[in-house]
Amino acid sequence: MRGELDFEGRLIQRVGMLKGLKLDALECTYARVRLNPGAKSLLATMRATAHTMLVSGVRLFTQRVAQPRAFSERGNTLLDDGTALTGEVAAPILGR
Repeated sequence: MRGELDFEGRLIQRVGMLKGLKLDALECTYARVRLNPGAKSLLATMRATAHTMLVSGVRLFTQRVAQPRAFSERGNTLLDDGTALTGEVAAPILGR
């Protein structure tokens, strides 16, 4: 992206299209997430020499992937009403 796009505006627009998406759809998506073989040992090696961080546009996934593997995470939080996404992103928005 090299700063050529309005990341924040585009994120708000894209997340707006998710309004009404049920949270169980996100749960189904996360259930399919698999780390590549060797990821655990790669992270252990990296942590021994540097600070490791997982950065993504959607914090729902980064939290769950990062926490059990003991590395930091950052991402944007999609807001929900307890059942479905509201189509909004919590401030501040993590940009480039």
